[in-house]
Amino acid sequence: MSSKDETFGERMKRREFLKRGGVAAGAAFILSSGLTRSLYATKKEEAGMEEEMFEVVGSNPMERAVNSARELAKRYPGAELKVMVPTGSLGNMAPFGPQWEKMTGVPVSFFEAGYGDDYAAKVLQEAVSKTGEFDVTPPPPHMIPTCVESRLAVDLTDWVAKYDPELTGPNGVVSPLDKFGGNYKGRVYALDTDGDAWSLFLRKDYLENPKEQQAFKRQFGYELKKPETWPELADQIKFFNRPDEGFYGGIHLYNAFYSKFAFLQVFASRGNYYFNDNMEPMVNNKDGIAALQYLQDISEYQHPGVWSMQWGETYKGMSDGLAYSTFAWPAFARYNNKPGNVAQNKLSYVVTPGWEVKGKVCHATMLPYSWAFIVSRYSKYPELAYLWAQYNQSPQISAKAVLEDGGYFDPFRYNHFTDPGVIEAYTKEFLEVLLASLEVSLPEIMVVGGIEYMDLLDKEVQAALRGLKTARKALDDAAEVWEGVTERYGRDEQIEQWRWLKQYFPQSVHDAVARKA
Repeated sequence: MSSKDETFGERMKRREFLKRGGVAAGAAFILSSGLTRSLYATKKEEAGMEEEMFEVVGSNPMERAVNSARELAKRYPGAELKVMVPTGSLGNMAPFGPQWEKMTGVPVSFFEAGYGDDYAAKVLQEAVSKTGEFDVTPPPPHMIPTCVESRLAVDLTDWVAKYDPELTGPNGVVSPLDKFGGNYKGRVYALDTDGDAWSLFLRKDYLENPKEQQAFKRQFGYELKKPETWPELADQIKFFNRPDEGFYGGIHLYNAFYSKFAFLQVFASRGNYYFNDNMEPMVNNKDGIAALQYLQDISEYQHPGVWSMQWGETYKGMSDGLAYSTFAWPAFARYNNKPGNVAQNKLSYVVTPGWEVKGKVCHATMLPYSWAFIVSRYSKYPELAYLWAQYNQSPQISAKAVLEDGGYFDPFRYNHFTDPGVIEAYTKEFLEVLLASLEVSLPEIMVVGGIEYMDLLDKEVQAALRGLKTARKALDDAAEVWEGVTERYGRDEQIEQWRWLKQYFPQSVHDAVARKA
């Protein structure tokens, strides 16, 4: 460890971190203050790993985690674990804490730390303060590289090999999420615990209404059906936009923070990666401009509140019958089918549309905030903390966790899609769409400074959608600031992670890129 690493915590106080301009700027400061080059630790003693002194036994990941924690806890009388969670997700973890404590003798407590930027700031502040405030926390994938390079996240690779959480196989994490969700430069730093692929939700009673079908065909010259392409969806949004009746073509996530995700999936499905192999931005090419213009074009048919609505408000609006279409996380399928909702049992589920690229449609759906557990380097009991994470995301516990109303984690393991309880909650029809969506899911920008790239893109997409800039100007500006971020962190280092990540884009995108070549 360099002298910079040793003195960084003393030089950077919490109030300084916050004065640096929020989470994106704070992340930049952390990483530019001597920690950027302190790459992932692999030595057992540096990661806090214990010497193996007991046999790992158990027929499944939950049993192996519980049995091993019980043995390991004998060395640490009075050990307790603390889990920091994003606000709103407590229900996916807390109900299973008493069972863990009963079986292992290790108490676990949970506390919420805000959402979005507020939560991200709390996570990254621990890299500075090193308080041991939490043992485990589940950041979104785009934060993981920064958590690694700031020396917050422990390398879990050896524990994964030792305790086998079954990240692959018949109970494994759905591919390609299993490849990129918790990994960085080929090492495991997080355990996936959420399958947050977006899907398209449509009002089935409108889509399948014979009179609407006839009118649509007269106007557009083809059959009204589930849209496979973005232009087909645009036609439906325009057709069903009826503001005089209080009914809109869409109630999509257009607000500041989510609009970057809307753009990236439209852009990637034209057969594009975020960067080329030299880490030069691709978002301002002709496909990027066309993608952003597409979102501009359909924005006039959206519910007028979309510019400020958070995801919960779009859920409620769609369920209250205010719009024909929305993009949402899987939990919306459960939310909408509650008694009393206007749209209860009136939705069709569709894999995110694509563009026709050289004769074949390319589908790519965004996977925003698909949470994954990291273990803090400043935990007093890092191996115990890892075992709790394996327990909670195990095939056995996670199949129950995704059913809890007090959280928003969604199916992410293959066994979830055949579990009777999960099928009852989400419906077989939706789970088929979700599995297909996960299999064409796009990674977030999982490089160091991912928070910054995403935040800067969001600001420019917002400027275009609100009419403050043209699509070309907004994306040229995004590309320019992205280049600045890349240069600041070091192009060669960023290229290494980017080239590793790019290989796990959906095969549909790889094939479309090849057809265009």
